[in-house]
Amino acid sequence: MIEVFRTPLGFSVTAKSDNGDEIYVEITRVVERDEHLYALVEIRCKPAYSNKKIKLYFGNANLTSSRARKELANYLKGMQDEIEWYTAIEAIFQRIVEEYYTPEQPVKPRIVEHTTISFVLDPVLVKGHPALIYAAGGAGKSLIAQYMSLLAQNGLTFTGHENEVYKTLYLDWELDEDEFSRRLSMLMANFSNDVDMPLYKHCALPFRDELSSVIKAVLENDIKLIIMDSAGPAIGGDINDAARVIDFFNCVRKLTSIGATVLILSHVSKQTRKTDETEGLPIGSVYFENLSRICWELKQRKADGYMQIGLFCRKSNFGPMRPIGFEIKFEDGLAFIKQTLYEEIEDMTVSKSPTPELVLNVLEVLESADVNEIAKQTNVDKQYLWQVLNRLKKKGVVKNTGNKWQLVKENSTHAMSTNLVSYHDKR
Repeated sequence: MIEVFRTPLGFSVTAKSDNGDEIYVEITRVVERDEHLYALVEIRCKPAYSNKKIKLYFGNANLTSSRARKELANYLKGMQDEIEWYTAIEAIFQRIVEEYYTPEQPVKPRIVEHTTISFVLDPVLVKGHPALIYAAGGAGKSLIAQYMSLLAQNGLTFTGHENEVYKTLYLDWELDEDEFSRRLSMLMANFSNDVDMPLYKHCALPFRDELSSVIKAVLENDIKLIIMDSAGPAIGGDINDAARVIDFFNCVRKLTSIGATVLILSHVSKQTRKTDETEGLPIGSVYFENLSRICWELKQRKADGYMQIGLFCRKSNFGPMRPIGFEIKFEDGLAFIKQTLYEEIEDMTVSKSPTPELVLNVLEVLESADVNEIAKQTNVDKQYLWQVLNRLKKKGVVKNTGNKWQLVKENSTHAMSTNLVSYHDKR
């Protein structure tokens, strides 16, 4: 009798012979290569006369090669000769190959009783879906994520009220355990003495290579929230490569498929850093934004001995989400955090004038200027300024003579304002 179960990483097989011998096979990292199916295989057995499982094999195997199956059976016979290994391996591997190439059948969706959105931490994390928080380096996203890990692990909301406990695993590609522990200790000022710590895992390999150990930890510890810090090193390659990012999210999907919520931390794009756009974009391929179900941009502002942090929802598949803000005060080696009101953080997104307005103001004062002069006055990247100036030129607002740019004098102030609004509408 053979039973095959699909797992997030591959297949789990149990087999039992007529005389009571039991065989356990774990199949992971299944790949197709050169018209064959390869996998990482772990084989254990429990003879009928024993209650102890014996580990016999752990290594790569060709599941579709008859020669490879025979060689593996001979190896296993040398390890444990009381089981008819050739018959067992043939039957097990054939079942796995059959299951692998059998597509999942379509199903009819069911009507559910509750249609409201379930949150892990309202409104930032939607239960069972991947979320993205992105910000410039040093803005405080790791500290806020660590604070969130403590809240979720201890069944608390942002306001300190009791909530469902979500056991948390923090995957760290940037710090080490000592630094992570130091930062968690800074946050202890916000909790009582009886605090349950999240699980921590220092990661050195790309996420795909860490996945098997992560899933094992999730299943063994009933993990419901996973925080990944951060996306760049977790990708392990070109973060702008669409194929790599899609593969990364396919791995994330293996975690959400077993009931986990995933928070991914990332940085802002190079273009956002170079310009003064009100709304920034996450670094890398557009699929970071497309495949995350909800995206938050984190903005920071320092004032009067404390730091304000605002999270602004830039994309949501669950309808509009309100911004959420925090005030962080550092004192005597501790970080005191409290949630702030929407009215106190809403203006963080409009703290700078739009680039076209800055350009027009400079040209009005200087009458004419080249791109180097405009860049010096506006502190905006020259390459981006060329795009802005050419768009304004198409609108008839500015003109260039030689290497100098000027306002079009026949345009009234009202006309310039109208064209500027039109510029923003069509961006």
